[in-house]
Amino acid sequence: MAFALSFISMLAQDATPDTTLTITLTGTLSLISGPDCASVNGEPISVTVMISESDTPIHSTSDSATYDLPAGAFAATVGAITFTNRGDWTMSVVLGDFHDTLVFNGPSPSVLGIMNTTITLQGGSWTSAVLLHPEPFSPSPQIPRSDSKLRYKQKVSTCCSRCTTVLGITGSISNDAATSELPTDYSSDSIDGNPL
Repeated sequence: MAFALSFISMLAQDATPDTTLTITLTGTLSLISGPDCASVNGEPISVTVMISESDTPIHSTSDSATYDLPAGAFAATVGAITFTNRGDWTMSVVLGDFHDTLVFNGPSPSVLGIMNTTITLQGGSWTSAVLLHPEPFSPSPQIPRSDSKLRYKQKVSTCCSRCTTVLGITGSISNDAATSELPTDYSSDSIDGNPL
């Protein structure tokens, strides 16, 4: 009887939704350097990232933490390109003396190759607790600093093989924490809702 009650209690705990941190970035891209093979200069960008606040870093230092983003946790629209990650993406937070940095990195559809989004926020946007578990930044929303960038590098392209393109990001970033389920696993990336 005691075992049955203990098992039911464990199931109830597993069914409790976790606190999910949702980060939303919206803005406009402007070419800084490299060839614009994906034709996204001047186009809008929007990114939504969902991560459990109970996650722990896969790598950390005294001033940074890197978290794994599971499949379905990263969704982006870059110009006309829309995709959701199938895995292999990370989110890193770096705490600095004058500003803090948020970085999303991973493989995207072939037209963008490897994508890196670096958002520079106000100093003190996070407490040091973010080095142990994801937590919201404050203030939210805020306008990223002017050195925020999107980089993409195509491995093979008729436009420019192995070139790196750098675009500035002008816009707004916000976050919200709520008790909710994380997104379900996606079996594949997609462009405009169609599997690649």
